[in-house]
Amino acid sequence: MIFKTTHLVAGALIAALGIHSASAAWISGEVDFAGSSTLNGTPLTATAFNGFSGGVVTAGATDSYTGTDGSLVNLTGFAFGTLGPVATPFVAWNFSYGGKLYNFTLKSIDAVTRTTTGNGHLDVDVSGIAHIDGFQDTPATFSIETSGKKTSVSFSSSTTAVPEPGTFAVVAGLGLVGFGVWRRR
Repeated sequence: MIFKTTHLVAGALIAALGIHSASAAWISGEVDFAGSSTLNGTPLTATAFNGFSGGVVTAGATDSYTGTDGSLVNLTGFAFGTLGPVATPFVAWNFSYGGKLYNFTLKSIDAVTRTTTGNGHLDVDVSGIAHIDGFQDTPATFSIETSGKKTSVSFSSSTTAVPEPGTFAVVAGLGLVGFGVWRRR
């Protein structure tokens, strides 16, 4: 019986490692864009970005975004007058580099901050899902800042790894097998 239990534990370990390595990597890092935006008012009164132009990835992209500097970015205008989940999630920005598609699906308007500094300052923080071909879609945030006529877009992606249900089941199964072996001794 010990021989069979040992093989069962070894088989479960191999399965657990196989499931874990089959998962795509999570997206991490930061990427910044430069360009200009059109608001439906001043930074102090606006409730929407009507559009963006001249979007480009600026120097300094990190981790999963390394090497994408200079890529042209398509940014989609959106309303930010109401905080909370958007009615229909949409791709807020996207670009291609090295045959891979990079994008961000906006799901929620999290904060809107306005200050009267200079010609007015507006900061809109949103959250959603980052996507890069070949990676696991990852929860992420990005921020758009405008100051007078200047616009700066900053994007950040970070995650806390949560085991997939299949991996959790294998680990839980291993725990039960180990408990069974311990109990028999």
